This record gives sequence, C-alpha cells and structure tokens, in this order.
Amino acid sequence: MPIQDKIAAALDAGRNKADEILQRRALARQRRHEALQANPKRMSLKLQLRADAPLLSLETAGFDFHGDAELQTRINMMVTIIDQFNAMLQSLVAFPDFAHVHYLDLRRTLSNQIANYKESWANEIHPTEDGFEAVTKKFAAKLAALP
Repeated sequence: MPIQDKIAAALDAGRNKADEILQRRALARQRRHEALQANPKRMSLKLQLRADAPLLSLETAGFDFHGDAELQTRINMMVTIIDQFNAMLQSLVAFPDFAHVHYLDLRRTLSNQIANYKESWANEIHPTEDGFEAVTKKFAAKLAALP
C-alpha cells in the first residue's frame, strides 16, 4: 500500500473516531438534559484538586450552557452553588489555623437581575471588565482597611 493511501486511511479512521466521540457526547448531553428536565434541582459542585491544576466543575443532570434561552435558570443555578461555596468559605475563618484569613462576601457586588445582568457578567462564572473592576474595588477597600 503506498504511503499516501496509508495516510489517507489513517486520516479517515481519525475522522471516524472523532465523529463517534462527538455522537457519544451529544447522546450523553441529551440524556443529561432529559434527566434535568425530570429533576431540575439535580446539580452539584465538584472541586477536584489535581497535581497539574485545580479544577472546579459544575455537574448537572444535563443543561445547555449556551445561549440566552434559559439564562434565568442558569443564573439561579449559579446563585445556589455560589451561596453554598460561600458558606463553606465563611466557615473557614472560624478555624484557628485560618486566623490570618479575612472573609469578603462579594455575592451582591454584581447584578443577577436579567435587566442588567450582561453589564456585570460575561457568563455565569466570569465577570465583564466592569464586573472585575467592581470586584477589584471591594478587594482594594478590604486591603486598605487591614492594619
């Protein structure tokens, strides 16, 4: 078999494998979406610490995190997760080993209201430039107040 034919066959096999993976992912996403529709409160926050990088992931029974169709649902999901995560962070300052840690609640710094949501948020996790500026001002004020 000539080398060009071997290369073409390998490329075809790679494309077929990629298509198969994409189809499996689409099917899994559809199943998760259907499960979420059946139980909309099914979600969890998972924090995995790996040797190469920390990973914070939102696991849901299925949800399309693209587009504006279900923006309020996505906002509500993130509010729930951030409230739970915030409660955990707030509890840390009570431990003697964390006496040097200062708690700063930033939850109401950026708007979660649909009318002006996109002024503060680029997506459910990342602020816009103006949003980052508002958060930075809170940190600066807290740091300035420290002895």
